[in-house]
Amino acid sequence: MSGHAINARGGHGQAGASAPRLRVVIQQPALAKYRVPVFRELASRPGIDLLLVFADDGKVPNVSTEDFRSVFVPLKTWRGPGPQVFWHPAQTRYATREHADVIVLVWNTRFLSLFPALRRARRHGVGTVLWGHGESKKDRGWATFMRRRLTRLADATLFYTRTMAKRFIAAGAEPGRTFVAPNSVDQTQIAAARDAFRADSGAMQRVRREHRLTAGRTILFVSRLEPKNHLHLLLEAAAALREELVGLRVLIVGKGEDEERLRGVSAGLGLDEVVTFFGAIYDEERLAPLFCASDVFCYPSNMGLSLLHAFGYGLPTVTGGNARLHGPEIEALRHEDNGLRFRHDDLGELKGALRRVLTDDGLRARLAEGAARTVAGEYSIRNMVDGLEAAIRHAAERAGARRRT
Repeated sequence: MSGHAINARGGHGQAGASAPRLRVVIQQPALAKYRVPVFRELASRPGIDLLLVFADDGKVPNVSTEDFRSVFVPLKTWRGPGPQVFWHPAQTRYATREHADVIVLVWNTRFLSLFPALRRARRHGVGTVLWGHGESKKDRGWATFMRRRLTRLADATLFYTRTMAKRFIAAGAEPGRTFVAPNSVDQTQIAAARDAFRADSGAMQRVRREHRLTAGRTILFVSRLEPKNHLHLLLEAAAALREELVGLRVLIVGKGEDEERLRGVSAGLGLDEVVTFFGAIYDEERLAPLFCASDVFCYPSNMGLSLLHAFGYGLPTVTGGNARLHGPEIEALRHEDNGLRFRHDDLGELKGALRRVLTDDGLRARLAEGAARTVAGEYSIRNMVDGLEAAIRHAAERAGARRRT
């Protein structure tokens, strides 16, 4: 099986400089900062002429960039008694040969414009790629049915994980039209900040002195503070372990709707000397000291790209074992190789996992090595774009064949 496509031919799908130039339009609900390196890399590939059309879905702040061409097209939203639904005019507007040879569409059944866009693209000889998770944490039967139904109109389906791609194939999807682009983050800034911190011989001592940290006793969490992250479980584990693990510290970076409650839980457990809430920090140079001075990353539930952020610092990760409650990036965590899983919401198992990592230097070093190896190999921006490009070129081939016949 190819690392980027689950099809009969395999391969990365890349083309040489002499290949015909493909006009590719990618439609997204927002232009997120973490996606810029992906689109920049794709735009740099030989034979790719990229245009990104994006909206503002209110979930992720948009960024501006000159690294590739982009156009803002407003999103129409309907809020009613049922699920929130959308109409993005860009999906239908750019689904013609006037604009594109291939259009990559967000694979979300709440976009009412998605079905008309797929139909219009087929009538106009434009190749189509559906790009997404393949399922939602809130999916019901009708949503799953519609999600699979839409794939019949697409030339290629592109998943974030092999697990979901294989699941779709087992349910009848064509392997030759099924591709994988492992969801990744750009490690460039992470590596630069990490290496700069490590190059300063006195930096570690200063950070540990400032925050009262003890080597082998520091747990880190970095993300939004939301109820579905079940961060209260980490606080309860810390309360249970503090007598046993002298010098235990928990560093919490982030803000969110659950912050006030979590501060209350921490105070109620008497963790004022154990837990520090830092608020939101976005500057990688300010995050690097906390990552480098920590011994384990803990994210009890609902983890996403934060996993790959932690792995960039070679930080072993402990998280809940119910994969469906995490983002697709959870596939990168391999139990006993780069992190540890515990039974979802099981305080006893979480305590045991944290105890193991913090007290077993050999285990911690082995997991740290596995974490660094993971993001240096499969979960890189280059590999992700390889999968994206393979799906795009396959869609272009299918659309070209339809036009010729």
